[in-house]
Amino acid sequence: MTRRSVLAWSGTGTLGLAIGAGRPAPSRADTPPQLSVAGFASTFATFSEDFTQRFANALPNAVELRAPVAIGGGSVRVGFDRRMLALSDGVAQWVADGDVFSTPLSVNGGTVTVSIPDRVRATRVVVALPFFTTIQYPAENVGPSIAPTARVTVGGQVADAPFSLAQPTADGIAWGGEIDVAWRPLALRSDTEYLAPGLVTLTSVGPGPVPAGTRIRVHTDSVLTGASRPVPLPTTADDTAESPSAEGSGRSDVPDLEQDPSAAAPETAVTNAEEDGARSTDITLANALGPGLTYTTALQTGDATSQVRVKSVTFARVSLQPPASALAMQRVTGAETVTSLAPGGLPLSTKMMMGSI
Repeated sequence: MTRRSVLAWSGTGTLGLAIGAGRPAPSRADTPPQLSVAGFASTFATFSEDFTQRFANALPNAVELRAPVAIGGGSVRVGFDRRMLALSDGVAQWVADGDVFSTPLSVNGGTVTVSIPDRVRATRVVVALPFFTTIQYPAENVGPSIAPTARVTVGGQVADAPFSLAQPTADGIAWGGEIDVAWRPLALRSDTEYLAPGLVTLTSVGPGPVPAGTRIRVHTDSVLTGASRPVPLPTTADDTAESPSAEGSGRSDVPDLEQDPSAAAPETAVTNAEEDGARSTDITLANALGPGLTYTTALQTGDATSQVRVKSVTFARVSLQPPASALAMQRVTGAETVTSLAPGGLPLSTKMMMGSI
């Protein structure tokens, strides 16, 4: 966790994802009175084995200690479900009265322990722990996590707090979608091009269907390109060998956009909008897309505007946007959004227009 992240966690008003009230043990004369503890967490989702229930699980981020007198010495212990959580490194980050520092932590089974340094002389202390979840798509049907808990010991006083979440369990049938894109280079100058979506595929990974009303949003630069015109192709069973891939991988079978769409193509509604130099095209599925099926549409993105100078570029991206009522049971596949940028923000093509001022 970075120094900036730790400071953000410790700032007032930024900690509020999950708060557990401390339950102090009876204080003694040689310990700080009314020691309180709060556990702060983000969330990760899991499903029941049959994908009919979704669980919101706590991912511990930080523990806050408060006392009327200076805190110094003691320990922070967090119990966690090691089936689903792990620590990215062996260091905890501290913030105490603006002082930011790190200390080692120790792990024993499902418990991580951090000693409170004697150097701490503050009435409010935050310690951030580098937890991450090991549960990933497509194996997220593992049931709920055992709820993590925090226990702080200062002197002879003990205070506990859970990492509780307000998000309820959801019932239904889980569904998910994966977007894939074949990019079409549009020449701007002899040595510069803009990558626009040429072929877009949505695959329904199940077990439930991609719901009706789901939108595929195509986002392009309105200065560099014209409007997108979708040409839906017939729905097919999923075949990963035929799924589109990024420009440069040898894909050359983007279809002729002047062909007549097949009568078997799914029914969709198309809307266009333009704002702040970006043009968006929404392709809305009129009917659900069953598990294992693939929806594909070719895109006529319009001619590129050559010899243009721009202050900034809206890089093309395609994203899946389900209706709000379907969000609770959506699986996170990691392929809900595809952009013309590689991981880390680098362009997919060395000729890509990056903008000039």
